[in-house]
Amino acid sequence: MSGNDAHRGLWSDLQQEVRQRQSDLDGKIDGWCRDYADGGGRIFCGKGCANCCTLNVQTTLTEALAIAAVLTPEQETALSLYVERLKAVMGDVADLKTFLRRHRKEIGPCPFVDVQGSCGIYAQRPFSCRALLSTRPSDWCAVDFAELEPIDRTLFMNSLDRSVVAFPTHYVEATQEWARDLEDEARLRMIARFGVGVSGNLGYLIHLERRYGLAMVVADGHEAVAALLRRESLDH
Repeated sequence: MSGNDAHRGLWSDLQQEVRQRQSDLDGKIDGWCRDYADGGGRIFCGKGCANCCTLNVQTTLTEALAIAAVLTPEQETALSLYVERLKAVMGDVADLKTFLRRHRKEIGPCPFVDVQGSCGIYAQRPFSCRALLSTRPSDWCAVDFAELEPIDRTLFMNSLDRSVVAFPTHYVEATQEWARDLEDEARLRMIARFGVGVSGNLGYLIHLERRYGLAMVVADGHEAVAALLRRESLDH
């Protein structure tokens, strides 16, 4: 067996583990939602509700690889345009808060949202997407709270159930914590196998895999990844 074949086998094992964890997470979230509904709560997420898809999606390379393998030509084109906008913004910001705000305003929605506002990679979507549940109508998922009038911001925050949401947002806290734990686990498994764990913007990781074969570079270790990013001026 060649080195690349061995590395592909390790990645295959990692992806299989992530698929199982995603299935487990879906079941756990479904149970939480049933309990929440039984207690009088409501989750407003639904098909075609895509305002949250303008948020920056942070994910692990293991999750991104599953999506990179199934892109359609149309999604590939959309991804290329998204990455060009992403690079332009990343080269001109100095802090995360500014980047997140400009991501929504200038980069636009996830490249995998179709014209109906539905997720084109729903079966492969990352932990973070699965776990983002809104306790308010979808219009609130498009609001930049920094731009709200103080009274409107105060009224909104006073309306939130702090026992459920990741205050001061209207998104469920518990499900996001479960997702973060699973992301941490996926990174640790990468580190155990390759000596380096990679996570980042979903579209960017998929681009790096499709164009540069990032998974095989990761298999060569941290220095190989750093060298690739420096060589191609991709280190952001």
